Amino acid sequence: MLSLGLSGPAIEPKPAPAAPPKRPTRKRPATAAAEGGGAAPVRRSARTRGTAAAGAGEVNATAAGPAAAAAAPEPEPELQYDDSSVRRYVCAVLCAADACAASGSSSGGASGASAIPESARVAGFRRLPGCLHDPALARVYSVDSRPGLVVAGGKDGIVAVWGSRELEAGRLPTDEAVPPLLSHKLHKGWVADVQFVRGSGGPVPSSCGDGDTSSLLLLSAGNDGALCLWDLGKAAETGGGGQGGAVVPQCLARSTDLHSGGIFSLAEHSGRVLTASKDASVAISSLAGSSGTASLAAVQRYDDLHAGVVKCARWRDGDTFASCGNDRRLCVADARQPPSAGPSLAIEGAHATAINCLRWHPSDSHLLLSTSHDPAILLHDMRQPGQPLHRLLGHSPAARINSIYQPAFVAGGDAVAASCERSPQLSLYCTKTGAAISRGSIDVAVGATACGGKRGAPLLCTAARTVLLYQPTWEAA
Repeated sequence: MLSLGLSGPAIEPKPAPAAPPKRPTRKRPATAAAEGGGAAPVRRSARTRGTAAAGAGEVNATAAGPAAAAAAPEPEPELQYDDSSVRRYVCAVLCAADACAASGSSSGGASGASAIPESARVAGFRRLPGCLHDPALARVYSVDSRPGLVVAGGKDGIVAVWGSRELEAGRLPTDEAVPPLLSHKLHKGWVADVQFVRGSGGPVPSSCGDGDTSSLLLLSAGNDGALCLWDLGKAAETGGGGQGGAVVPQCLARSTDLHSGGIFSLAEHSGRVLTASKDASVAISSLAGSSGTASLAAVQRYDDLHAGVVKCARWRDGDTFASCGNDRRLCVADARQPPSAGPSLAIEGAHATAINCLRWHPSDSHLLLSTSHDPAILLHDMRQPGQPLHRLLGHSPAARINSIYQPAFVAGGDAVAASCERSPQLSLYCTKTGAAISRGSIDVAVGATACGGKRGAPLLCTAARTVLLYQPTWEAA
C-alpha cells in the first residue's frame, strides 16, 4: 500500500457507542424560522411573533362567539436563541489551542505546512484515524472546513457541523466516530452547497462572549431555491426541547427570489455570493451586516450565459467567476460588467456531456479544473483556451460517471486529488505535467471533497454519512 501512495490501511469507521443526537419527528408543521424561513429573533428575545395579527384575531373571535375562538389555531412559540454547542466548542477548544500556540507551547498535531520543506513533493495520502459521522446525513453533496470545524450538507436538506480539532491532530482511535455538534434539516429539498463565510475577522472569534461571530456564519443553498445565511453561534431548541427536541441555528437572512428553480451551487468571496440554478441563470448577491442585522441583497443576474441548467459557478477572485452546465459550455465573466456584456471567455463543448463541476487553482488564476460524466478531468489554461492544458485520466473504472464528483487541488495547488463512483482508489495527479503521481486504495465510495489552499491542508472526503480526513505525505525532490 505504501507504493500506492497511502501509508496506512483504509478502515471502515465504526460509530462510537454513544449515538449522536437523533432528529425527532415534528409534532406540527415547521415554522418559517425552524425551516430557515426568515430572519430569526435575537438572543433571548421576549417579543411575540405576529402580535398585531393576534390582536385582530381576538376581536374577530369575540364577535363570532366561543366556537370561532376555540377553532383559532394555536400560535407557534417564539424560539429562544442562546449560545450554541458550536460556539461553546470554538471558545473552549479552539481559543484554548490558539492561546497555547501564542504562548509557544504545543498540543501536538498531525498537520502543518511549516514543517514541510519547500523542495518536498507530495507523494500520496495517509488517512487520519477516526472520522466525523452523522446518521441523519444519508448522502453528502457538499463539504467545507475552517480551522477546527467541518460542515457538510446533502440529502433531505440535512446540514451537520462537527468539531474537528482532535481528528485534525490525529489524536482519535481508528474506529472512533465523532458526532456532530449540530445537525438539522435546513432546507426543504436536498442541500446543494454549504460554505463558511470567509470573514475578515479571522478564523476564531476574538471573544467568547457577545463579540465577533463572523467566523461562525454559514451559507447554504438547495433544491428549494433558497439561499440562507446562518449564525452557527446561536441556536434554539425546537420540537419539544430537552433530549426529545432538535436544535436549529439562527437564520439571519433567507432569499427565495434569486432564481425560479433549485440552486445547484454557491460560492462566496469578499461578501459577494454567487449562485447557479436549474433555471439557467447565475446570480450575484451582496452579503452585508453582522449577527442580528445581516442581509442578502440581489445585485445582478445573468440569464444568457447558458442555455440550460447551470451546475456550478465559482469565483476566481472578487471580480471574475466561471460557470458551467448542461449545455457543455464553460463561461468566464467579469462581474464588473453588466450582464448584457456576456462572458469575457466561452469554451463551447469542452466536454462530451454536461459539465458538472469547476475548481479554480488556489494561487494560479489562469488554471481551472472541470469535470463531466466522461472519465476525464480537464485542466484549462485560460490564456490558451483552445485546448485543455492536461487531461487527467485513470480515476474512473468506467467510460461514464453517472454521479457528480468533485476533484480538489491539494498541496497548495501542486497536485489534483480525485475519486468517483465505483472507484476504490484515490488518484493523485501532478498539476504541472498532468501525470499520475499515485493511486491508493481507500475502500470507500467518495462523494464530495474539499481541501484548503494551504500546502499542508488535509483533504476532506465524504462517504455516505461520514467525513474522512487524508493528510498529504511528502518525499524529497
